[in-house]
Amino acid sequence: MKAFVVFSLVFVSAFAQHPAELDFDSTAAIQRLHSALLERFPTPAPPVRAVPVRPLPTPRPRQQQAGLLAGHLAGHQAPHRFEGPPQPIKKWNGPFAHELPAGVPGSVGHTQFTPEVAAAHRFIAQAHLNHVKQRLAMEGQQF
Repeated sequence: MKAFVVFSLVFVSAFAQHPAELDFDSTAAIQRLHSALLERFPTPAPPVRAVPVRPLPTPRPRQQQAGLLAGHLAGHQAPHRFEGPPQPIKKWNGPFAHELPAGVPGSVGHTQFTPEVAAAHRFIAQAHLNHVKQRLAMEGQQF
């Protein structure tokens, strides 16, 4: 078992690739993942129901009957409006933005995975690879 672990570590260190040397398109990979997810778990369109229009009774405003001060004793009294009983929070049952087509020709990838962002990722990975190679060259001279 130990020999297998040592062999696998030697194999990985000998044949591993640095991310700057890989040809990997993150936008295409995420598009494939989303396509597979939507094929496996399709989102059905929400049912369209006709809602009957009914007039709701409007509550009469409540008047304050007692405790009214007059003249200089009145001060400022902010009007109080009756808001009615608390209403339940309405939830959205329709489709979300990532489930609707964008109305543009072709597939639309995520904006954070544009070609410019991919080029910046490749540049950073290449700079990291160059730095690692320089450090290895410097450490090789020390021995």
